[in-house]
Amino acid sequence: MRTAYALDSSTQEIVYVAGPTRAIAVTGWLSPAAALLLAAGAALTGSLAFATTGPARFWRPDGRRRGDRLGALRPPAVRALLCALVFCGFTVGALDVAGIATVERHHAAWLAGVLPAVFSAAGLAGGTAFARLQPATAPKPRHLLLVATGFTVAWLPLLLPLPATAVCVLAVVPGALFVPLLTLASLTLTALAPAGTSTEAVGWMSSAMRLGLAGGTALAGPLGGHFALPLAAAALCALLLWPSTSSSAPAPAAA
Repeated sequence: MRTAYALDSSTQEIVYVAGPTRAIAVTGWLSPAAALLLAAGAALTGSLAFATTGPARFWRPDGRRRGDRLGALRPPAVRALLCALVFCGFTVGALDVAGIATVERHHAAWLAGVLPAVFSAAGLAGGTAFARLQPATAPKPRHLLLVATGFTVAWLPLLLPLPATAVCVLAVVPGALFVPLLTLASLTLTALAPAGTSTEAVGWMSSAMRLGLAGGTALAGPLGGHFALPLAAAALCALLLWPSTSSSAPAPAAA
């Protein structure tokens, strides 16, 4: 399970590296409409390929308690964890705008695309390392808080007045911690979710991350695209994780 979650989070980082470059290439070669149609066709093809596999067709969810309107949101620790994940996504949304602001300060146009790509590539490497080097015992909720704290500290050096190249190099550290943070959050979330609601819980997690991405992008522009914004969001993420990490829920199953 841990390896599967690490693989899921890591492959998402490939999207942020390869997706924009392919979209730009198709746009220049054909047209923006062709790039949009290609993306829609790829999404449809991938969805159909997944839906027709044996595991997807024969999988059935566990039963859930009747009359439970809150579902996966019933445990307070789940709600706290989802709020923390909103701020986790906020850091990535703010990072994209911070890259553009850094371009304007250093007159380095290449940084706008390279900075998010470096962050995502580091995330892919961090997720791969986490999957390969994870301990034999199942991770505990406190490990999530530890990684979230490290993720927060990793943003501090980016507050310094640095050249563009140094900004890219320092972005490797929070990028490398991002995927392990998501992996541990997924494991903790599914462990805390009531029986029969794990799929719903993962859906809430995806929504929380995307809400944070949108919010980070929207607020980073008016606030000048400073790296203090992803730092503050990461700190709030770690702070909100206290209720979920202090829960007495069982540890996630070992891989």
